Amino acid sequence: VKIQDQVVVIGYGTAAKRDLTGSIAKVSAKELENKPAANPLNLLQGKVAGLSVVASGRVGAEPDVRIRGTNSINGVKPVYIVDGILNDNINFLNPADIESIEVLKDPSSLAIFGVRGANGAIAITTKKARAGQLIVNFNTSFGVKSVQDRIKLTDGPQFKMLYDEQMKNMGSSFNDQYFKANTDWQDEIFQSAFVSYNNISISGATEKNKFYMGLGYINEEGLIKHEEYKKYTLSINDELKVSKALKFGFTFTGYHAMLPVNKDVGSAIRAAPIAPIYDPNGSGLLHTLPAFQRAQVFNPLVSVETEKFTAINKEYRAVGSIYGELSFLKKFNFRAQLYADYGFNTSRRYDPILVVYNPEI
Repeated sequence: VKIQDQVVVIGYGTAAKRDLTGSIAKVSAKELENKPAANPLNLLQGKVAGLSVVASGRVGAEPDVRIRGTNSINGVKPVYIVDGILNDNINFLNPADIESIEVLKDPSSLAIFGVRGANGAIAITTKKARAGQLIVNFNTSFGVKSVQDRIKLTDGPQFKMLYDEQMKNMGSSFNDQYFKANTDWQDEIFQSAFVSYNNISISGATEKNKFYMGLGYINEEGLIKHEEYKKYTLSINDELKVSKALKFGFTFTGYHAMLPVNKDVGSAIRAAPIAPIYDPNGSGLLHTLPAFQRAQVFNPLVSVETEKFTAINKEYRAVGSIYGELSFLKKFNFRAQLYADYGFNTSRRYDPILVVYNPEI
Protein backbone atom coordinates (compact mmCIF):
# COMPACT_ATOMS: atom_id res chain seq x y z
CA VAL A 1 0.00 0.00 0.00
CA LYS A 2 1.33 3.45 -0.92
CA ILE A 3 1.11 5.45 2.28
CA GLN A 4 1.60 8.80 0.48
CA ASP A 5 -1.70 8.23 -1.34
CA GLN A 6 -3.56 7.96 1.97
CA VAL A 7 -2.05 10.59 4.22
CA VAL A 8 -0.62 14.08 3.99
CA VAL A 9 2.32 15.05 6.21
CA ILE A 10 1.85 18.34 8.03
CA GLY A 11 4.76 19.52 10.14
CA TYR A 12 5.55 16.57 12.36
CA GLY A 13 2.05 15.05 12.15
CA THR A 14 -0.12 13.37 9.52
CA ALA A 15 -3.73 13.74 8.42
CA ALA A 16 -6.04 11.81 6.15
CA LYS A 17 -5.99 13.43 2.72
CA ARG A 18 -9.80 13.43 2.51
CA ASP A 19 -9.94 15.53 5.68
CA LEU A 20 -7.96 18.31 3.99
CA THR A 21 -10.06 18.57 0.84
CA GLY A 22 -11.22 22.18 0.49
CA SER A 23 -9.60 23.20 3.78
CA ILE A 24 -6.37 24.56 2.32
CA ALA A 25 -6.74 27.43 -0.15
CA LYS A 26 -3.82 28.81 -2.15
CA VAL A 27 -3.59 32.26 -3.73
CA SER A 28 -0.77 32.72 -6.24
CA ALA A 29 1.24 35.82 -7.10
CA LYS A 30 -0.60 36.22 -10.42
CA GLU A 31 -3.87 36.67 -8.55
CA LEU A 32 -2.31 39.37 -6.36
CA GLU A 33 -0.15 41.41 -8.70
CA ASN A 34 -2.96 43.48 -10.24
CA LYS A 35 -4.44 44.44 -6.88
CA PRO A 36 -1.97 46.81 -5.16
CA ALA A 37 -2.37 47.38 -1.43
CA ALA A 38 -0.28 48.74 1.42
CA ASN A 39 -1.05 45.74 3.65
CA PRO A 40 -0.73 42.26 2.10
CA LEU A 41 -3.85 41.06 3.90
CA ASN A 42 -6.04 43.40 1.87
CA LEU A 43 -5.06 41.37 -1.20
CA LEU A 44 -7.06 38.41 0.12
CA GLN A 45 -10.43 40.15 0.04
CA GLY A 46 -12.86 38.01 -1.92
CA LYS A 47 -10.20 35.44 -2.84
CA VAL A 48 -10.85 32.60 -0.39
CA ALA A 49 -14.15 31.07 0.70
CA GLY A 50 -14.62 31.19 4.45
CA LEU A 51 -12.06 33.98 4.87
CA SER A 52 -13.36 37.40 5.93
CA VAL A 53 -11.11 40.41 5.35
CA VAL A 54 -12.62 43.77 6.32
CA ALA A 55 -10.51 46.89 5.82
CA SER A 56 -10.97 49.63 8.41
CA GLY A 57 -10.65 52.46 5.90
CA ARG A 58 -7.88 54.06 7.95
CA VAL A 59 -4.67 54.46 6.03
CA GLY A 60 -1.96 52.05 7.20
CA ALA A 61 -4.30 50.15 9.50
CA GLU A 62 -4.39 46.34 9.65
CA PRO A 63 -7.68 44.87 8.40
CA ASP A 64 -9.87 42.57 10.47
CA VAL A 65 -9.12 38.99 9.36
CA ARG A 66 -11.26 36.03 10.39
CA ILE A 67 -11.17 32.44 9.19
CA ARG A 68 -14.57 30.78 9.48
CA GLY A 69 -15.99 33.43 11.80
CA THR A 70 -15.15 34.15 15.42
CA ASN A 71 -13.55 31.07 16.92
CA SER A 72 -12.23 32.31 20.27
CA ILE A 73 -13.12 34.80 22.99
CA ASN A 74 -9.42 35.57 23.31
CA GLY A 75 -9.03 37.07 19.86
CA VAL A 76 -9.92 36.39 16.26
CA LYS A 77 -6.62 36.91 14.43
CA PRO A 78 -5.02 33.93 12.69
CA VAL A 79 -1.34 33.18 13.05
CA TYR A 80 0.93 34.15 10.14
CA ILE A 81 3.87 32.08 8.94
CA VAL A 82 6.31 33.82 6.62
CA ASP A 83 8.90 31.44 5.14
CA GLY A 84 8.59 29.28 8.23
CA ILE A 85 8.71 32.16 10.77
CA LEU A 86 5.64 32.75 12.96
CA ASN A 87 4.37 36.33 13.17
CA ASP A 88 1.49 38.18 14.78
CA ASN A 89 1.14 40.52 11.80
CA ILE A 90 2.64 40.90 8.33
CA ASN A 91 2.49 44.66 7.79
CA PHE A 92 6.28 44.59 7.30
CA LEU A 93 5.95 42.65 4.04
CA ASN A 94 5.93 44.21 0.60
CA PRO A 95 3.02 42.65 -1.34
CA ALA A 96 5.20 42.62 -4.47
CA ASP A 97 7.62 40.19 -2.76
CA ILE A 98 4.95 37.54 -2.13
CA GLU A 99 5.02 34.39 -4.25
CA SER A 100 1.97 32.68 -2.76
CA ILE A 101 -0.39 32.69 0.21
CA GLU A 102 -1.97 29.59 1.70
CA VAL A 103 -4.93 29.79 4.07
CA LEU A 104 -5.08 26.80 6.44
CA LYS A 105 -8.53 26.15 7.87
CA ASP A 106 -8.46 22.47 8.74
CA PRO A 107 -7.94 21.53 12.44
CA SER A 108 -5.49 18.74 11.59
CA SER A 109 -3.36 21.10 9.48
CA LEU A 110 -3.23 23.55 12.39
CA ALA A 111 -2.15 21.05 15.04
CA ILE A 112 1.54 21.94 14.72
CA PHE A 113 0.84 25.53 15.79
CA GLY A 114 -0.94 24.59 19.00
CA VAL A 115 -3.07 27.24 20.64
CA ARG A 116 -1.70 29.90 18.27
CA GLY A 117 -3.46 28.15 15.42
CA ALA A 118 -6.87 28.20 17.09
CA ASN A 119 -8.11 30.91 14.72
CA GLY A 120 -6.51 29.44 11.61
CA ALA A 121 -3.22 30.13 9.90
CA ILE A 122 -2.03 32.01 6.85
CA ALA A 123 1.25 30.75 5.39
CA ILE A 124 3.18 33.08 3.08
CA THR A 125 6.01 32.18 0.75
CA THR A 126 8.14 35.03 -0.56
CA LYS A 127 9.73 35.17 -3.98
CA LYS A 128 12.99 33.36 -4.67
CA ALA A 129 15.32 33.42 -7.67
CA ARG A 130 14.70 30.89 -10.43
CA ALA A 131 17.55 28.78 -11.74
CA GLY A 132 19.26 30.03 -14.88
CA GLN A 133 17.55 33.41 -14.95
CA LEU A 134 18.64 36.99 -14.31
CA ILE A 135 15.54 39.14 -13.93
CA VAL A 136 15.19 42.84 -13.21
CA ASN A 137 11.60 43.87 -12.61
CA PHE A 138 10.15 47.33 -11.99
CA ASN A 139 6.52 48.23 -11.55
CA THR A 140 4.65 51.28 -10.39
CA SER A 141 0.98 52.09 -10.02
CA PHE A 142 -0.98 55.02 -8.74
CA GLY A 143 -4.58 56.01 -8.26
CA VAL A 144 -7.09 58.04 -6.31
CA LYS A 145 -9.52 56.86 -3.64
CA SER A 146 -12.47 58.63 -2.05
CA VAL A 147 -15.42 57.99 0.24
CA GLN A 148 -18.30 56.85 -1.95
CA ASP A 149 -21.05 55.99 0.52
CA ARG A 150 -21.37 58.85 2.98
CA ILE A 151 -23.87 59.07 5.82
CA LYS A 152 -26.87 61.09 4.72
CA LEU A 153 -27.55 63.97 7.11
CA THR A 154 -29.81 67.00 7.18
CA ASP A 155 -28.50 70.21 5.67
CA GLY A 156 -28.60 73.61 7.40
CA PRO A 157 -32.23 74.63 6.59
CA GLN A 158 -33.59 71.15 7.39
CA PHE A 159 -31.75 71.04 10.69
CA LYS A 160 -32.99 74.50 11.66
CA MET A 161 -36.60 73.56 10.86
CA LEU A 162 -36.44 70.38 12.97
CA TYR A 163 -34.62 72.07 15.84
CA ASP A 164 -37.05 75.00 15.89
CA GLU A 165 -39.93 72.52 16.08
CA GLN A 166 -38.27 70.74 19.00
CA MET A 167 -37.72 74.00 20.87
CA LYS A 168 -41.38 75.04 20.35
CA ASN A 169 -42.54 71.72 21.76
CA MET A 170 -40.39 72.46 24.81
CA GLY A 171 -41.79 75.96 25.15
CA SER A 172 -38.51 77.62 24.25
CA SER A 173 -36.73 79.13 21.26
CA PHE A 174 -33.29 79.16 19.67
CA ASN A 175 -31.37 82.33 18.82
CA ASP A 176 -29.83 81.60 15.43
CA GLN A 177 -28.23 85.02 15.00
CA TYR A 178 -24.75 83.53 14.59
CA PHE A 179 -25.77 80.16 13.17
CA LYS A 180 -27.33 80.52 9.73
CA ALA A 181 -24.80 78.55 7.70
CA ASN A 182 -25.30 75.44 5.59
CA THR A 183 -22.14 73.43 6.20
CA ASP A 184 -21.50 69.86 5.06
CA TRP A 185 -18.84 68.81 7.56
CA GLN A 186 -18.11 65.58 5.71
CA ASP A 187 -17.18 67.61 2.63
CA GLU A 188 -14.86 69.69 4.79
CA ILE A 189 -12.83 66.84 6.30
CA PHE A 190 -12.75 64.26 3.48
CA GLN A 191 -10.45 64.41 0.47
CA SER A 192 -9.69 62.53 -2.73
CA ALA A 193 -6.58 60.67 -1.61
CA PHE A 194 -3.60 59.89 -3.86
CA VAL A 195 -1.96 56.45 -3.61
CA SER A 196 1.29 55.27 -5.18
CA TYR A 197 3.00 51.86 -5.15
CA ASN A 198 6.56 51.43 -6.47
CA ASN A 199 8.66 48.25 -6.53
CA ILE A 200 11.92 47.07 -8.05
CA SER A 201 13.45 43.61 -7.75
CA ILE A 202 16.60 41.86 -8.95
CA SER A 203 16.98 38.09 -8.97
CA GLY A 204 19.58 35.77 -10.38
CA ALA A 205 20.49 32.13 -10.03
CA THR A 206 23.18 29.68 -11.00
CA GLU A 207 23.60 26.00 -10.17
CA LYS A 208 25.36 27.00 -6.95
CA ASN A 209 23.65 30.20 -5.84
CA LYS A 210 20.19 31.83 -5.84
CA PHE A 211 19.81 35.51 -4.97
CA TYR A 212 16.77 37.80 -4.73
CA MET A 213 16.47 41.44 -3.63
CA GLY A 214 13.37 43.61 -3.68
CA LEU A 215 12.85 47.27 -2.78
CA GLY A 216 9.44 48.81 -2.25
CA TYR A 217 8.02 52.26 -1.55
CA ILE A 218 4.36 52.97 -0.81
CA ASN A 219 2.86 56.43 -0.38
CA GLU A 220 -0.81 56.50 0.55
CA GLU A 221 -2.87 59.48 1.64
CA GLY A 222 -5.76 59.03 4.02
CA LEU A 223 -9.40 59.80 3.32
CA ILE A 224 -9.28 62.60 5.89
CA LYS A 225 -7.19 65.65 5.05
CA HIS A 226 -3.52 65.68 6.09
CA GLU A 227 -3.32 61.93 6.78
CA GLU A 228 -0.42 60.22 5.03
CA TYR A 229 1.24 56.81 5.26
CA LYS A 230 4.70 56.00 3.88
CA LYS A 231 6.20 52.53 3.82
CA TYR A 232 9.71 51.44 2.79
CA THR A 233 10.67 47.76 2.49
CA LEU A 234 13.82 45.81 1.70
CA SER A 235 13.73 42.06 1.09
CA ILE A 236 16.84 39.92 0.51
CA ASN A 237 17.30 36.17 0.37
CA ASP A 238 20.23 34.07 -0.79
CA GLU A 239 20.88 30.34 -0.94
CA LEU A 240 24.29 28.75 -1.53
CA LYS A 241 24.54 25.11 -2.54
CA VAL A 242 27.86 23.76 -1.26
CA SER A 243 27.28 20.26 -2.55
CA LYS A 244 24.42 18.02 -3.62
CA ALA A 245 23.72 17.24 0.01
CA LEU A 246 24.50 20.53 1.78
CA LYS A 247 23.22 24.08 1.37
CA PHE A 248 23.12 27.28 3.41
CA GLY A 249 20.98 30.39 3.12
CA PHE A 250 19.51 33.45 4.76
CA THR A 251 16.42 35.67 4.49
CA PHE A 252 15.98 39.26 5.59
CA THR A 253 13.11 41.72 5.45
CA GLY A 254 13.52 45.31 6.64
CA TYR A 255 10.59 47.65 7.10
CA HIS A 256 10.28 51.33 7.97
CA ALA A 257 7.04 53.28 8.03
CA MET A 258 5.98 56.85 8.68
CA LEU A 259 2.65 56.33 10.39
CA PRO A 260 -0.26 58.74 9.91
CA VAL A 261 -1.91 60.73 12.67
CA ASN A 262 -5.39 59.31 12.25
CA LYS A 263 -8.38 61.58 12.81
CA ASP A 264 -11.96 60.77 13.73
CA VAL A 265 -15.09 61.29 11.64
CA GLY A 266 -17.45 61.24 14.62
CA SER A 267 -17.56 65.00 15.11
CA ALA A 268 -18.33 65.55 11.40
CA ILE A 269 -21.42 63.36 11.80
CA ARG A 270 -22.65 65.04 14.98
CA ALA A 271 -21.73 68.69 14.34
CA ALA A 272 -24.70 70.97 13.59
CA PRO A 273 -24.69 72.06 9.91
CA ILE A 274 -25.92 75.56 10.84
CA ALA A 275 -22.49 76.53 12.23
CA PRO A 276 -20.02 78.40 9.96
CA ILE A 277 -16.54 77.02 9.45
CA TYR A 278 -14.55 80.19 10.16
CA ASP A 279 -15.11 83.52 11.88
CA PRO A 280 -17.09 85.61 9.34
CA ASN A 281 -15.21 88.74 10.48
CA GLY A 282 -12.05 87.47 8.78
CA SER A 283 -9.89 86.72 11.81
CA GLY A 284 -9.09 83.27 10.41
CA LEU A 285 -10.19 81.52 13.59
CA LEU A 286 -12.39 78.46 13.43
CA HIS A 287 -15.96 79.04 14.52
CA THR A 288 -17.50 77.34 17.55
CA LEU A 289 -20.59 75.17 17.37
CA PRO A 290 -23.94 76.18 18.95
CA ALA A 291 -24.13 76.18 22.74
CA PHE A 292 -26.43 73.14 22.87
CA GLN A 293 -23.57 70.88 21.73
CA ARG A 294 -20.45 72.95 22.29
CA ALA A 295 -19.38 71.08 25.42
CA GLN A 296 -19.50 67.68 23.72
CA VAL A 297 -18.58 68.37 20.08
CA PHE A 298 -15.81 70.54 18.62
CA ASN A 299 -15.75 72.12 15.20
CA PRO A 300 -14.50 69.07 13.20
CA LEU A 301 -11.76 71.13 11.56
CA VAL A 302 -10.20 71.90 14.94
CA SER A 303 -8.70 68.41 14.94
CA VAL A 304 -8.10 68.18 11.18
CA GLU A 305 -6.52 71.59 10.56
CA THR A 306 -5.25 72.94 13.88
CA GLU A 307 -3.72 69.67 15.07
CA LYS A 308 -2.20 68.60 11.74
CA PHE A 309 1.49 67.66 11.71
CA THR A 310 1.68 67.75 15.52
CA ALA A 311 3.02 64.19 15.81
CA ILE A 312 5.79 62.12 14.21
CA ASN A 313 5.24 58.38 14.50
CA LYS A 314 7.78 55.96 13.05
CA GLU A 315 7.83 52.17 12.97
CA TYR A 316 10.80 49.88 12.33
CA ARG A 317 11.03 46.13 11.99
CA ALA A 318 13.57 43.55 10.84
CA VAL A 319 12.74 39.87 10.35
CA GLY A 320 15.30 37.36 9.18
CA SER A 321 16.76 33.89 9.44
CA ILE A 322 19.85 31.85 8.60
CA TYR A 323 19.68 28.14 7.93
CA GLY A 324 21.59 25.07 6.89
CA GLU A 325 20.10 21.96 5.30
CA LEU A 326 21.64 18.51 4.93
CA SER A 327 20.14 15.74 2.78
CA PHE A 328 21.04 12.13 3.50
CA LEU A 329 19.81 8.58 2.84
CA LYS A 330 17.83 9.89 -0.17
CA LYS A 331 14.59 10.49 1.74
CA PHE A 332 15.79 12.48 4.77
CA ASN A 333 16.50 16.18 5.28
CA PHE A 334 17.97 17.75 8.39
CA ARG A 335 17.48 21.51 8.66
CA ALA A 336 18.77 23.86 11.36
CA GLN A 337 17.39 27.38 11.36
CA LEU A 338 17.96 30.44 13.52
CA TYR A 339 15.59 33.36 13.14
CA ALA A 340 15.06 36.78 14.69
CA ASP A 341 12.23 39.31 14.74
CA TYR A 342 13.06 42.78 16.04
CA GLY A 343 10.89 45.88 15.90
CA PHE A 344 10.28 49.15 17.68
CA ASN A 345 8.35 52.39 17.40
CA THR A 346 9.28 56.01 18.06
CA SER A 347 6.84 58.82 18.67
CA ARG A 348 7.03 62.58 19.24
CA ARG A 349 4.13 64.99 19.57
CA TYR A 350 3.01 68.28 21.02
CA ASP A 351 -0.40 69.73 21.88
CA PRO A 352 -0.95 73.19 20.40
CA ILE A 353 -2.92 75.94 22.12
CA LEU A 354 -6.33 76.07 20.46
CA VAL A 355 -8.05 79.43 19.97
CA VAL A 356 -11.47 79.52 18.32
CA TYR A 357 -14.04 82.24 17.63
CA ASN A 358 -17.10 82.27 19.91
CA PRO A 359 -19.55 85.05 18.91
CA GLU A 360 -21.71 84.48 21.99
CA ILE A 361 -19.07 85.65 24.46
